[in-house]
Order: sequence, then C-alpha cells, then structure tokens
Amino acid sequence: MRYSNTFCFWAVLLFVIAVATVPLVTASDLDSERGFPDDPGYFRLFNIPGAGFNSAGAYDADVYFFNFGSGRIQGDSDALHAGCVMAPVTLPDDGVLYQFYASFYDNDVADYVWLDFYRIQNYTGVVEKIGRVVTTEESSGPQSIGERDIPVEYRDIDHLFYSYYVATCLGNDAQGIYSARLWHHPEHIFSDGFESGNYSVWSSSAP
Repeated sequence: MRYSNTFCFWAVLLFVIAVATVPLVTASDLDSERGFPDDPGYFRLFNIPGAGFNSAGAYDADVYFFNFGSGRIQGDSDALHAGCVMAPVTLPDDGVLYQFYASFYDNDVADYVWLDFYRIQNYTGVVEKIGRVVTTEESSGPQSIGERDIPVEYRDIDHLFYSYYVATCLGNDAQGIYSARLWHHPEHIFSDGFESGNYSVWSSSAP
C-alpha cells in the first residue's frame, strides 16, 4: 500500500510539472495566425473548402485535380495549360463584408498563387474585383493570407443586385488552394443600434 501511494504521488507530481512547463499558446497568437476577427461572437464566417471549387471551363479537367491526401485543389504537373477554377460565394443578405482570407499551397520558386474575389451586377453584367490575396514566397506548408481592408464601397452585401464568386488559375502541382474564407457581420444585431455606438434611439428616461 505504501508503494502504491508513493507511486501515485510521484505520478501526479510529474503530471503537474509537465503541464506547467508546456509552452502556452495564447488566443491572440492563434487568432493572428488564422485571421480571426477581434470579436468572434459578432463576426460570421463563410468558408469555401478546396473541394468546393469547380472548373472555370477554359480547359478540360486534366489541368487540375483535388488532392485527397492533402485536402487541396492543385494544378497538374503534366498539364500544358494552367487550370482555372472558381467557386460561388453565397453570403447572407443585408450583411457587411469584413475580411477576405485564403490558405494556399505554393512550393513553386518561379511563380506565385493568387485568388481574386469578385462581384457582378445582376442586371447590367458589370464585374468588379473586390480583393485579391497573393502568396509572397514558396513554402511546403499552408500559407494563410488575408485582405483586411475591403474597400468601403464593396462592404454591403446585397444579393438583389449582386452575385459573388472567387477564382484563380493553378499552373502546376506545386500550386494549390486549401480554402477561402470570408468574414462578415450583420448590419445590425440590436434594433437600438447598441453595437454600432449609435445611442440616439435609446430612451432618454430610465425604465
């Protein structure tokens, strides 16, 4: 019994020491790495996985493929042309765009990978580029890159007048897309304008 109690004591002590000495990763570190908004309770995420991209139709499907083991859509090393792909973006109406992020695979020393975010006016056919994210160097691991400053004129989401999509072209199997992510938030959460700082509609008298 004495041996058993002593063993348990040392086991618990070693566990406590191990936990205490593990480097802590703060929430802010994780947030900055993945492009997480300051207030996750307020912002919403629309995610497009690599499996959600489709052929843009310029060439046949042999110019790109979805890598099952890596979870990314990527170019084909034997292709004579770049493989262009696109994906629709169906954001909730009456929201506000906040940030545009994408996670890339770019192990090509001679080129970069890009992803463009567009909107098209449904009645006139006018297309506008809202933002672009681009890799800056080659890497064998995922690169998460964000467009933090979406121009103010593109922030209001309006599906009555606009449709949205993302698109890119992948030149070879050293280029790929893991996912694209669009952060947005409701135009208003509270009818009294609390979250916007507009207190003009608040009652002037205490309840």
